[in-house]
Amino acid sequence: MTVEEFNKKWNMEAYTTLMERKDDWEEEYTKYLEDSYSMYEDTGFAPTFKSIYSATGQYDGLRFKVLRRATPDDGFDLECLPAWEVEFENGERFICLPEEICSIER
Repeated sequence: MTVEEFNKKWNMEAYTTLMERKDDWEEEYTKYLEDSYSMYEDTGFAPTFKSIYSATGQYDGLRFKVLRRATPDDGFDLECLPAWEVEFENGERFICLPEEICSIER
């Protein structure tokens, strides 16, 4: 999914309506999340990590590979996703957010 397709489908009105839903919020948010993952993955990941938090600043500039999508089983609330588990060139692994690893968020 391209950024343009995502933005057209999930414009502010559609997103606001989704977040206000009560009965089937989780089911509908899962659809939004799948489109988010698709957009980020289709657009591509940055070649190196860029920290937004001081606790992970030591990883700035390190190359990484994406291992998998994160899930609520990783301790995330559904609305805190998308995120991915990555492995850095030094062998360390952790879960990263789009603004840390996705090209379009740079």
